[in-house]
Amino acid sequence: MEKYSEYKDSGVQWLGEIPSHWDVISLKHLANISSGSTPSSSVEKYWNGNVRWITPADFKTETKYVSCGIRNITEEGVSACSTVVLPQNSVVFSKRAPVGQVSITTEELCVNQGCIACVPNSKVISTFLYYLLSVYRNEFDFFSVGTTFREISLKEFSSFKVSVPSILEQELIVKYLDSATSKIDTAISQQKKMIELLNERKQIIINNAVTKGLDPNVKMKDSGVDWIGEIPEGWEVRKLKHIAKTNSGSTPRSISGKDNPQSTIKWVRTTDLKNSHITDTSEYLSINEMKSASCPLFPKGTVLISMYGGEGSFGKLGLLDTEATINQALCSINCTDKIIPEFIFFYLQAIHPIWIKYAMSTRKDPNLNQQTIKNIDVVFPAIDEQMYIVSAINKSIIQIDRALDNFNDQISLLQERKQIIINEVVTGKVKVG
Repeated sequence: MEKYSEYKDSGVQWLGEIPSHWDVISLKHLANISSGSTPSSSVEKYWNGNVRWITPADFKTETKYVSCGIRNITEEGVSACSTVVLPQNSVVFSKRAPVGQVSITTEELCVNQGCIACVPNSKVISTFLYYLLSVYRNEFDFFSVGTTFREISLKEFSSFKVSVPSILEQELIVKYLDSATSKIDTAISQQKKMIELLNERKQIIINNAVTKGLDPNVKMKDSGVDWIGEIPEGWEVRKLKHIAKTNSGSTPRSISGKDNPQSTIKWVRTTDLKNSHITDTSEYLSINEMKSASCPLFPKGTVLISMYGGEGSFGKLGLLDTEATINQALCSINCTDKIIPEFIFFYLQAIHPIWIKYAMSTRKDPNLNQQTIKNIDVVFPAIDEQMYIVSAINKSIIQIDRALDNFNDQISLLQERKQIIINEVVTGKVKVG
């Protein structure tokens, strides 16, 4: 693609040079900008209404549109929290970590306090603004502040400067990007379908091994648990609390960050759990920070399970390959001599669908608690057979894991290519013909 014939210095560090006929303008002059809000969760009359209400968790990275949250509020709830009903084709932006997720609304709705809403004026097309905001995620993150979670203020966001061409040129850019990105999205979707099939196959292998054993001819007996059914005759059924100890972690009031030389303690959060072994974490604590929050230090071999975050997050697992502490959203499981960590790790993966049955929350958002985890039924054989089963599972799924890594790498490359295309076109580095 060709470049524009003439460029000029924008005078803004993150914009650099822009096409000479483009304008530099603050976001507040492109849209009516406001923060979202949330009515009291304890007032029942504010909920189950007919107004869509979304949070950053409802944003979908695979599409630029958002239309449906997990909850609706009433018109009385809208008034009570002084929020506004946004029209269709508004642009909504996640102002809290992860800062910078963007979506376009397909219907009238409200957003919570984790979002910034932009109703575009006559100077910008909604889809162009969507692409524009997606380009400057790193810059928005730079302006965000906070310790427990990072957040960009409404003032900083509104004053953020961008460069825009005429409406006619915006339309050409949007048409080109919609076509180019849709092809990449189709390729990504195909990769994800393959990942889904491989994960299903992996889950079947794990499920059968940890609930039925490896001998297809073994004599079976009724486990006494409806959702487990029959198990090998020599296996036991125990509550988890009888074969393991559980605990949870905490979050310090302030965190100096991973780059601090004194931060040497790995600190596990929900985002670090990927149903795999954990060798490192995205954040560290210092010894003083860990002590100030009374965070326990857990040994290698500790199984971790997430308790909060809704259906998409609770029940995620990790197995520590290193010493680490955890935050309050996780439950630790330390095995007694009755069961080995790798077996309970695979077993909890196998029964993941059952967690939704036991999930609890006062926020209409399904979560788990330690009591529920302690009382889950666990079936298991003798230690020698557990070790044999774990070894067999690892041998069976190694090829699947390699294939999954390959597909995930392909997705990352496609996503990177997509972002490069958007960046170059929206910032005027190249010209759309």
